[in-house]
Amino acid sequence: MDVSKHVEKAEEAVRRKNFDYAISLYQQLLAIRPDEGRARAGLRQALNRRFEYKKSPKVLALLSGAFPLLLGNLYRALKKPIPAASNFERYLVLDPKNMKVNAKLGDCLTAAGFDQSALAVYENLAEIAPQDVEALKSAGLLCYRAREMDKALEYYERALKISPRDQEANKMRKNLAAEGALEKGGFETAKSSLELVKDKDQARKLETEGRIFQSEEDVSQALDALETELAANPTDAKLLMKRSDLLKKSERFEEAVASCEKALELAPSADLRDKLGDLRLALLDRRIEDAREAGMVTELPRLKREKLEFEVEDLARRSQENPTDLAMRFRLGRAYFNSDRLDEAVGEFQAAVKDPRRKLDAYLMLGKCFYKKDLFDLAAKQLERALSEAGTTSPRAKEIQYNLGLIAEKRNDASTALDWFSRVYEVDINYRDVTTKIEALKAD
Repeated sequence: MDVSKHVEKAEEAVRRKNFDYAISLYQQLLAIRPDEGRARAGLRQALNRRFEYKKSPKVLALLSGAFPLLLGNLYRALKKPIPAASNFERYLVLDPKNMKVNAKLGDCLTAAGFDQSALAVYENLAEIAPQDVEALKSAGLLCYRAREMDKALEYYERALKISPRDQEANKMRKNLAAEGALEKGGFETAKSSLELVKDKDQARKLETEGRIFQSEEDVSQALDALETELAANPTDAKLLMKRSDLLKKSERFEEAVASCEKALELAPSADLRDKLGDLRLALLDRRIEDAREAGMVTELPRLKREKLEFEVEDLARRSQENPTDLAMRFRLGRAYFNSDRLDEAVGEFQAAVKDPRRKLDAYLMLGKCFYKKDLFDLAAKQLERALSEAGTTSPRAKEIQYNLGLIAEKRNDASTALDWFSRVYEVDINYRDVTTKIEALKAD
């Protein structure tokens, strides 16, 4: 199935206000590919738009939606996230802006491992309920897991504006700072950001807390039961993948990789290849962390290089297998950028701008690529497009405006640089070194 054409057909139906047809298309696609983020996001928007145009009485949702809501809650209590999510979706067809049910849907999709779909749900929830701190943190966490650090930071900062003392959001914001998300916004420091968070134990705790139904004891018991089943059915690929998933939850990555490799040999598929790639990246992350904790400083550069090389190779394979997956092309572009393969990165980001969810970030990354290539006019043009997408009051606007100021400095255009830096200063006097920049430009 050509996912991109299927989604475009549904998007066109929404534009023509043929909401029922669009919803049907999205539902068909999600039945086949439940973790298709663009489809999940599109379904949420189509349902919201139909609800706005044809508001149904609340009593209809209460009556017609009572049974799927009951089933959803039951399956969720039984730790069966996939059927739970399916039933919550059935309810949301009738009551699409119900915040509690949207939150339950997001939790179930996350527990099922459908991170792209879960992110689409939480992003929608953050839109319809902008004061929902938990939705903002959940969206930030999923962006963090997808290595979309700028978006993760934006969501955590939005959460902290609403709840400044939220410990979880504050800790994750510090973790993002440790990875360079706060610093790499400036082109003067634009470089590969491969440092892991300093508090990885906390990061892993936040990643799992409230998102996975099984406790450590549950996982251990499930593994014991699976080992018994595998002893009787050692070539059952599904059992091997269940074992791999449980081992991953226990952070036994080497064993999880081995189990996934065996499953892939028995039942080759693109989905298993992708899961194996994710597991190998997690294993490389663990090795980097272990080397740092052991003080093996000389080993760190080699391990980081090994991780980045594998990431490029794996993402290139995924993109080749599914060239219409624009989110994947964005991830590949970022990997190329971190590897200083700028021309290849530009090609991927130019494709990724067609994805409405990635357009802003793709323009921003194009600006960074052109800046590193000393093509300052092109860099400024891309950043101005990014600013148009973000809006001048967006949390991302500061980053974009600051970088436009840096470009103006490179062009020796002091007045334009001062103008851009002043815009940042006006809303955040403590942003990076903007105060020093302004003082220096005024002194000249």
